[in-house]
Amino acid sequence: MAKLFTLLLLLATFSMSTTAQYFYVPHLSPGQNPGNLNNDGEYPVGGGLPAGWTTIHGPSATPNWSTAQTIPFSFMFNGAPVTQYQVTQSGVLTFNASPGTAPGYAPAALPSAAIPDMSVCIWGIQGTGSNDNIVSKTFGSAPNRQQWVMFSSYTLGPSNSWTYWSIVLEESTNKIYIVDQRSFNNTGGISVGIQVDGSTAVNVVGSPALQPVAGNDPTPADNSYYEFIQGTQPDNDIAVLSVDMNEFLVISQAPFTVKGILSNNGKNTLNSFTLNYSVNNGPVVSANATGVNLASFAQANYTHSSGWTPSAVGTYTIKVWTSNPNGGVDGNNSNDTAYATVNVVDTFYTRMPLYEVFSSSTCGPCKPGNENFHSVVANFPDQYVSIKYQQNFPGSGDPYFTTEALNRRSYYAINSIPRMEVDGGWDQNASSFTSALHNQTKAKPAFFWIEPTYEILLGENTIKYCVDIEPLQTMNNVTLQIAIIEKITYNNVGNNFETEFRNVMKKMMPSEIGRKINLVKGTTFTLCEEYKFKGSYRLPANASSQINHAIEHSVEDFSNLTIAVWLQNDANKEVYQANFGTNLNTSIQVENLDEFMLFPNPAPDQALATFSTDKAMDVSLELFNSIGQRVEYQAAGMMPAGNHQVSFSVANLSSGIYFVRITADGVASTRQLSVVK
Repeated sequence: MAKLFTLLLLLATFSMSTTAQYFYVPHLSPGQNPGNLNNDGEYPVGGGLPAGWTTIHGPSATPNWSTAQTIPFSFMFNGAPVTQYQVTQSGVLTFNASPGTAPGYAPAALPSAAIPDMSVCIWGIQGTGSNDNIVSKTFGSAPNRQQWVMFSSYTLGPSNSWTYWSIVLEESTNKIYIVDQRSFNNTGGISVGIQVDGSTAVNVVGSPALQPVAGNDPTPADNSYYEFIQGTQPDNDIAVLSVDMNEFLVISQAPFTVKGILSNNGKNTLNSFTLNYSVNNGPVVSANATGVNLASFAQANYTHSSGWTPSAVGTYTIKVWTSNPNGGVDGNNSNDTAYATVNVVDTFYTRMPLYEVFSSSTCGPCKPGNENFHSVVANFPDQYVSIKYQQNFPGSGDPYFTTEALNRRSYYAINSIPRMEVDGGWDQNASSFTSALHNQTKAKPAFFWIEPTYEILLGENTIKYCVDIEPLQTMNNVTLQIAIIEKITYNNVGNNFETEFRNVMKKMMPSEIGRKINLVKGTTFTLCEEYKFKGSYRLPANASSQINHAIEHSVEDFSNLTIAVWLQNDANKEVYQANFGTNLNTSIQVENLDEFMLFPNPAPDQALATFSTDKAMDVSLELFNSIGQRVEYQAAGMMPAGNHQVSFSVANLSSGIYFVRITADGVASTRQLSVVK
């Protein structure tokens, strides 16, 4: 029989004193915090840290103990009840009521005479800066709460480094977690582990020179943690970490593969086991895995050899568990099982991928990123939705930056640009975007259709819109996002040589948070509302003097507005479906030449004009220099309704600003083109 899994990642080997009353399990890059209860952002106090955290100790050049803090639930340390703890700026939490002198900032191996008995250590991080605080917060509900003690905005090495770590106490299980959350520019080493007394301790391998594993992402996505368990490590222990199946499955594509990730948490190398699954607590489907060679604390992908074919559409719960590790008894049954809920449907909609680009007119790399993005999507007209969020850096930032754009960036934990999200994921430079990625994203089935329409009230600075959503599946608490965007802007030119900016976000409705809605299969969801831009147009000098939507706006051309609408899962950021709005205005002539764009822009030798017509039209193209002289003319002739491209040469033109005019049946639309040699 073929092996049921492949090795994914070998983790650090296990090391502990032979007399220690704890052992630990490393969880490197699990993509979540322990128990997935804490999803708060990792920021300094007063600098983005979410509400609910309490500061229990501030910074100090010389470490000292905090006042005693009460644990909000019953907790056992090494088999004995404890009710309070104290912390120090050098990264130590102790349950010892008389801890003595606080340990200094230089770490050593555990056990150490500098550390009090009954202590948990992230020894060596330094809380000396003005933003360095120790904060606490309780997550979850009884009897499964967690008390988090976070060392926020600490340093580890140079002054321009930062590191975030937490010690977590878990109700009922009495487990202790040490969570590696966030790090940047760290060079120092630390000692991570538990000291029971002066002769008994368990160290994480690498201590006292352990390096952080987490990156600079302020979300749990890149966190790692160490799980400390009272007792001794079982000889045989398999943990099923996940069941990795798509949330929505099309019944015609059955059978479906049951797969996920497991871990060998036992002392012994795992050589064989039984993999089981059931659907809605129905018959058990089992398969024996032999020829396995999985070291202690290694993880692996598993794939069940028997696929699942559902009998009908509906919602199903998939339960996966293991048994018979190495032909024996599993020493810890609490982690044997994992679940997934999937929705089986009989039909689906074509997906409109959402491309969110974080950019700025002061960002040098953003220009080639935008050029690559537009050159790719030009091959797929009407097959995607895109939106640009102009940002407040580097330097003075983009004049069309708004707080909503900043908060959207924080939503994805983005700290550098250019960055691009593809349906809420991918998260890379737009320069790396490809046609293959577009086709792969578009091929994914969608189970909602969005039909937005809008009308622009010229002279009133108002846009009225309606959104209809047709769900093929029931879904509760999904986020509906609506963005008012300007198709092309010119006035926010910065210093990166971009001269036009496409699909720039002007306002999100009602804000960047969106709104939670419930969708019922077969029932149309409808929302109609309007937004009036207040005051007059102002071009901010830079990002620091951003637009105040209550009194002013930055819309260059109201006839050039549209709306983008999408459905998103805030928990994992996945976008389920998106669409641009359809303009109901019949009096705005530019709509007869919809989405007229030029690329590349700037152009060195050859340029391409793309546009669409709503009916058969006689089309011509003209190119004018900056003083209005016509330097190029093409009679494209009669073109049918649809999407079109007209190429033209600028190889013989000098560097400078030009204007391209497309005329169709007497209706003209003009765009600016920069020629750079």
